[in-house]
Amino acid sequence: MLESLTALQAEHSMDSISITTHGATVALLGGDSLALPVLDYKFSGPMETNAAYGTVRPDFAETLSPLLPNGLNIGAQLFWQSQCFADQFASVT
Repeated sequence: MLESLTALQAEHSMDSISITTHGATVALLGGDSLALPVLDYKFSGPMETNAAYGTVRPDFAETLSPLLPNGLNIGAQLFWQSQCFADQFASVT
């Protein structure tokens, strides 16, 4: 795996690798502290901005991720937080 990652880095300059599972949960930090609460991926809040998120969300062909309900898409969670809690979201590092 390390050899493959080294080769991939040489071909496509990467700064980091994100390991995720199907459960869409992320902790947004501002320095060493939580900038926003961690959302339960079953929380329906992100549905409030679903129409606006649809205008910026990449096509399925690009992400291979279907649009799922509630906060099951991490992008939907991040978009909702950025829209509803702009000041706190701006402090995310």
